[in-house]
Amino acid sequence: NISSLLCQLPEYNLQHGHYYHSSFLWMGLFNAVGPLFGLPFVTGSLPHSPQFVRALTLAPDKPGAPPVVAENRVAPLLMYAMLGLPLLAPDVLGLIPRAAINGVLIYVG
Repeated sequence: NISSLLCQLPEYNLQHGHYYHSSFLWMGLFNAVGPLFGLPFVTGSLPHSPQFVRALTLAPDKPGAPPVVAENRVAPLLMYAMLGLPLLAPDVLGLIPRAAINGVLIYVG
């Protein structure tokens, strides 16, 4: 996965390579369980993006120390929960203006 490799560039000073494998493990679990409840498959675009890695980078405590990248499993879980929200409360989608939904879909591609 090219986006996963871009997230592990030397400039991020990552010490361990386990993030690559654990993200795929969680995506696999989400993709195994989610469709049983009618949810679509999760893509790896959220946890494997350079913007996501930069957002999770913490400033070092000591001068000269490398920055720390925090791991986060909440964002993919929230993304999946938001995908499932229309199944639990379909009337909520009716409150969102159609132009806003179309704008998001055009922006996402």
